[in-house]
Amino acid sequence: MNNLYSAEFNFTRMISICIPIYNFNVTILVEKLLKQTKKVDVEAEVILIDDASKLEFRKVNSKFKKKCTYIQLEKNIGRSRIRNLFLTYVNHSYLLFLDCDGIINDSNFLNNYLEAINKNPEAVICGGRVYPKNLTSKDEKLAWVYGTKRESKPASIRKISPQKYFMTNNFVIPRRVFETIKFDENITKYGYEDTIFGFELKKYNIPIIHIENTVFNGHLEKNAEFLRKEKEGIENLINILKTTSNKEELINEIKLLSTFKVLKPLNFIFKISFFLFKNTIQYLFNKSIINIYLLDFYRLGYLANQLKKSNISIE
Repeated sequence: MNNLYSAEFNFTRMISICIPIYNFNVTILVEKLLKQTKKVDVEAEVILIDDASKLEFRKVNSKFKKKCTYIQLEKNIGRSRIRNLFLTYVNHSYLLFLDCDGIINDSNFLNNYLEAINKNPEAVICGGRVYPKNLTSKDEKLAWVYGTKRESKPASIRKISPQKYFMTNNFVIPRRVFETIKFDENITKYGYEDTIFGFELKKYNIPIIHIENTVFNGHLEKNAEFLRKEKEGIENLINILKTTSNKEELINEIKLLSTFKVLKPLNFIFKISFFLFKNTIQYLFNKSIINIYLLDFYRLGYLANQLKKSNISIE
């Protein structure tokens, strides 16, 4: 067993629901959660921290000041720092992190987590995510295809590779663990902060348990926005590689990097092909002509380009 626990630590089944907010109306999500907190037989609280959203969202979400702990930040601090900031405000021994755009459809959602905590008090517990079965707008097809093909997996699949399928949109973590393993605040841009956090959990031998307690992804990016964030994530990954002391381990753990390593003999072909076809691929994506393997090729090509610019080698 890892060294983050001691005999003196009391795993009281009390839970703090932590929702970082950025430019989203959380009314439906928070109201459902507040309703569920009244039905469980443990103490539960909801904590909202707004990361300098636009005024229109501040106005609509600040109404929860009377029912929740509501913190308004005047300066955006990013995805990692805001999650760590919750430790300043939580009162309970377990933290449930939810993305602000999630939708809860299960009336037993909170109780499902409490039951899982009772069975696995020292574990990080992931509930998973699901996407709409049918595409509602072709302008969101890229995010929908990627989400349904790569992220929306049943617990039976996620259990096979627990760390691989760790995502920050819907998970519970013991406070004692989170006080030791925090999100890397050097990661200020979008992308891979969840991967790095999962990597740290593995280093400390913290078990990751996957259960069927999904959150519905209620907000899909437009095709152009999704592609922009994918590129930003790869740029963020490059910055991580520049500063990490665990480069080899990360290359083996992160699928994009490990795939690039295997295909390294074709690196020159990737660079040339990406240069020749990137604009065509972007055009196809913007026209909602989507193929998941074409997206994989685009990501590998963009990675090759960024590695060359940064003078980083993948061995």
